[in-house]
Order: sequence, then C-alpha cells, then structure tokens
Amino acid sequence: MRAWSIDIATSIRLTKPVIDVQPSPSANKWNITAVGQPLWFHNPRGGHHTAHDSAHGIVVSLDAQRSETIYETGEKTVHCSHTTPRPTTADPRAQSPDCGYMYQHPGDYTLRMTEVWTVHWRSGSQSGQIITTRSSSKPLKVNELIAVLTKPETQ
Repeated sequence: MRAWSIDIATSIRLTKPVIDVQPSPSANKWNITAVGQPLWFHNPRGGHHTAHDSAHGIVVSLDAQRSETIYETGEKTVHCSHTTPRPTTADPRAQSPDCGYMYQHPGDYTLRMTEVWTVHWRSGSQSGQIITTRSSSKPLKVNELIAVLTKPETQ
C-alpha cells in the first residue's frame, strides 16, 4: 500500500523551470541586456498537472497548479501570476503587459526564477494541500549602450 501511494505521489513531475527572457541577450553581439531595455519574462512550461489512481478501494488524486512565478533580478523581486511571450514584432520599447523588468544599473547579475506550486491531494475522505517550489537561475550581464554621434565626412 505504501509503495502504491508513493508511486502516485511521484507521478507528477515538477521539473526545474526554464528561464525565458526576451529579448534574449544572445541576440546581440555583446551578449548583454541594456540598462533601460524592457525585458519580458515568460514561463513557457505548463502550469497545471494532475494524477489519480486507485487500489484496494482507495482513490488518490493530485492536482498541482502553478500559483506564482517569482523573478529575483538582483535589483528587485517581481511576482507574476501569469506571463506572456514577447511577440517577434513587438516594439523594442514595449513593456510586458504581465511580467517583466527594466534594469536600472549595469552589472553582472544572477536572475533567479522560482515557481510556487500548490498541490491539492485527496485520498478517501482525507484531503489537503502542499505548497512546493522549484527554482533555477542564470547569469545576466547588464550594461549601458552609448551612442556616439559623428559628423559625416564632407566630400
């Protein structure tokens, strides 16, 4: 009985989250994010998982729902209930309608993303909920872009 309940409990796999930042720093030759550049944070993985099974006349069900995604930028903590991917045709100055950030200072940062999951469980007449988290991080270099105006050569 114990092995069966462990099997159902482990059938939901909450994997390490994938950090998706757009525009991607790898899209430029310096591999940086610019100070003042609106970044869109997107959580591309599904936010809902379920599992259920029965044995010995007992039904066990699990329902895991991502309730929040938290981004620790190194300058500020951003809490998001949902995210939107950045359209490829978006204006470079457009800010995310749901979840994003603009760095204010240059530096070498570590962007940390934490998913908060609420797992509801039911077994027979018993039920409850468990809160669990999954995190990942990645380095992010932020620098200032400086424009240099030059006088065109006259011929």
